[in-house]
Amino acid sequence: MKTNEKKELIKKEIESWLDNVSKFKGNILTIVIGFLIIYSSITVLRIVAPNLNIRIPDNLQIAVWICFFTVISLAKFVLFGLGVRSFFLEKQIVTSKRHLLLFTISISIVINYKTMGSHFVSLEGDMLSDMFDILFYISIFSLYLLGVIYQVNKENKAEGDKGKKEYSLHNDDPLQTSEQDVLNREEFAKQLINPIIKSNGKLTIGIYGPWGSGKSSLFTMMNDHMPKEQLTMNFTPWYFGDNTDGIILEFLEHFAEQIKKSNYYDTGLEKELAVYANFFKSIQLRPTGATVRLGDLFKGFLPEESDIKAVKKVIDKMLIKSDRKIVVFIDDLDRLDREEILTVFKLIRLVCDFPNVVYVLALDEEIISLALGQVYWEQVTEEQAVLKGREYLEKFIQIPIYLPKVDEVKLKKFLFDGLEEILQEHKIKTGFFESIDSVYPIIDITKFRTIRNIKRYLNLVQIFVPILKEEVFVDDLLYLLVIKVSSPSLYEWIRMHPHILYQENQKYFKDNEEINEFKKKYFEYRLIIEELFPAMGNAFDNGYIRKKTKADLPNRQLTISNKMYFSKYFMYSTPENQISQVELQTFYSLLLKGNEGMEEFNRICGLYPVKDIFDKMGNDVITQSDETSLTLIDLLKDKYIDSSDQHIRSNIGEYIYKCYLVKRDWVLAGSLFKEPYPLPLLIELRNTIDYYRDDQPAIEQIDQVVIKTFKKLPLDNILTSNPPNQHYLILDYFVRKEDNEALRRKKFTEYITNFSKFQEIVRYFNDGQMGEIVFYQKLLENIESETIEKYISKFDQNQEMTEYKRIYEQIKKGMKQAIPYIKYELLSALEKSEKQNIKVRMNDNFQKQKQLFLGTGLASVEQKKEIEELLEKIDEYNLKF
Repeated sequence: MKTNEKKELIKKEIESWLDNVSKFKGNILTIVIGFLIIYSSITVLRIVAPNLNIRIPDNLQIAVWICFFTVISLAKFVLFGLGVRSFFLEKQIVTSKRHLLLFTISISIVINYKTMGSHFVSLEGDMLSDMFDILFYISIFSLYLLGVIYQVNKENKAEGDKGKKEYSLHNDDPLQTSEQDVLNREEFAKQLINPIIKSNGKLTIGIYGPWGSGKSSLFTMMNDHMPKEQLTMNFTPWYFGDNTDGIILEFLEHFAEQIKKSNYYDTGLEKELAVYANFFKSIQLRPTGATVRLGDLFKGFLPEESDIKAVKKVIDKMLIKSDRKIVVFIDDLDRLDREEILTVFKLIRLVCDFPNVVYVLALDEEIISLALGQVYWEQVTEEQAVLKGREYLEKFIQIPIYLPKVDEVKLKKFLFDGLEEILQEHKIKTGFFESIDSVYPIIDITKFRTIRNIKRYLNLVQIFVPILKEEVFVDDLLYLLVIKVSSPSLYEWIRMHPHILYQENQKYFKDNEEINEFKKKYFEYRLIIEELFPAMGNAFDNGYIRKKTKADLPNRQLTISNKMYFSKYFMYSTPENQISQVELQTFYSLLLKGNEGMEEFNRICGLYPVKDIFDKMGNDVITQSDETSLTLIDLLKDKYIDSSDQHIRSNIGEYIYKCYLVKRDWVLAGSLFKEPYPLPLLIELRNTIDYYRDDQPAIEQIDQVVIKTFKKLPLDNILTSNPPNQHYLILDYFVRKEDNEALRRKKFTEYITNFSKFQEIVRYFNDGQMGEIVFYQKLLENIESETIEKYISKFDQNQEMTEYKRIYEQIKKGMKQAIPYIKYELLSALEKSEKQNIKVRMNDNFQKQKQLFLGTGLASVEQKKEIEELLEKIDEYNLKF
């Protein structure tokens, strides 16, 4: 390790130690007092107890031990059990009261045990001495545990700090100090201060600038350079919730707090402000959603308007008497809704238009003008509302101050420094800097508009470039992220229109209204669009210019100009992992254009979670036209037949059921009931209808189609045309719904042409729960006995040909026990009937078993004779009744 690195490491260790000591100092008095009390108490007990000659009777010792360990257990529960996670994950021992208590108790017991001495230690004394020994060992363990927790959390914190340093992002907060100014606005902030604090009377100043242009940061710098004796107040109404009256109340309470901190005002001013604020508390009391204020219901109990004015006059006189300016900075107005904005303006002009108070407002002129215009002139257009709102704003703001234009050189340096740091960290080579710094730049720095947008851009780069650097051409991703930050609507248009972006036919762009509207709206982005999608040169009448990239740039073959890589650039687009409704509507419109519908469906399935897509499509069924729904069902039927992805098939099944609920007759008359039939889909639909709905006609219609298919086609054709994970569903339906046992045997026997297929069918019939006899019966009901014997024989000859030996052993046991089972059941039934003097009755299933098992040829001549004799005895016995 180098000398400088060693010095740095030692320095950090010392700083960490000093930091821990400083945190520990705050609790050292608590530990000392606690130690003295506990140590003294234990000492007194240890001195007095022997003199008292306390002896616990033998018959009570067990009870005392139980009480002792109960108390210890309760103490452990209080210290450890109440929030186990917070106890073991506390970052610093001294910040946790439970840690502090455990440490104090433990250290007191340990020191007392070692320093005071005792005639009995180490579990060699009387019962009380043994209890103290146990407490000593528990205390030693507790101190060890606290040490381990401290060390582990110290290491975790170090790892966390390291990670935080390596992967920090730009936050969106305004400047905290003037030293952070990167746009050279500090001097501008200083120049604003003198005119403000030297102004006469009441004054309202507006700091104008678009959202993210640095208004809040300007406030920070103005506060930094205000004279120390100047009273200032920062108010952000955005933080105070939904109640607009609450904004006024919060302002007055905050105003009173600032007055209280100053020595320049009459002590009665704070009291008068509290009285004034109480009036607005009364106004604020009203039921949620009510239009009538509570004050209107209790007239006479709440203050009259004249009372409020009287109090305000007293406040005005006190402020004039003080002859001290108060500068109030009000920020984030453009984040409020219309009603809240109006409330703030009423607050400044009507409620709190106090003398010697200067209001400095940070606002976006366009947003505030529109909000004011819409409040007072709701029946006009947006453009007219902005004009009306601006007229009101001009009357309200006495001094409008526009933020100075951003220094493009400073903006570019901030962008370049941040981008270069990210790319160097991840060892990425790019030609992006050349394109933005050339004589004819592809991207103009003014596209970012504000420092906030550059921060957002750098954050996106820091997140997405490391993730996608192996999948895309990084230069193109950097261009695309510029569009994402500076023009979200263009970014969304690009994401939604790949069929236009890759259109090389010049005729497509001739007299195309959509393209003309696009050109008009996004002409300033022409160079970036053409750089990313050369075919779009035709849209801007420049012709197709093939994209050229430097040979030394990595992944230059993965440009977004190649259609096959298009989707990779949008894998993490906003909103994350959700398909927008706009994109779904685009998909629906493409459904009626033949193959484009399937292409679009495959595209969105590649971009978004399938579940999300189908959930939203299911919600749209009720608003879709019948033509769209039927076309979508046709597409999904084809997708279902062609796909082996069970997840997609399952979601298609759920969607078809939702269509059935809304458009039952259309679904039952649609393509699902035309060849080729999607059997698993129909079976799933049938089962779902049977479970949730009382629709026997629909169930019968599906049953007719499916059973007809089973009768018509060999089982091999049906199963091989569907993925293996659907075979169980098909076989289960066939066995349950096909009543013709002979047909089932025929179908299964024809299907079983090799050991693998026999194994598949045998595994289907074995549920792992049934006994050998029932399992063998199930096989005989569906497979010819000769086929069973044939493959059992093959298994005996070569047992290594399957891993399912247990199943074959079950079959063999069933075959072996079948005839003895019949004989046993007959004999048992006869004996039981004779004892009870009742007629012998065998249930239908046994009769079926007897017929099946005796028909296999497994019974020997002797066994057949014994069974026949039993049957004769039963017949003779039953004749008595």
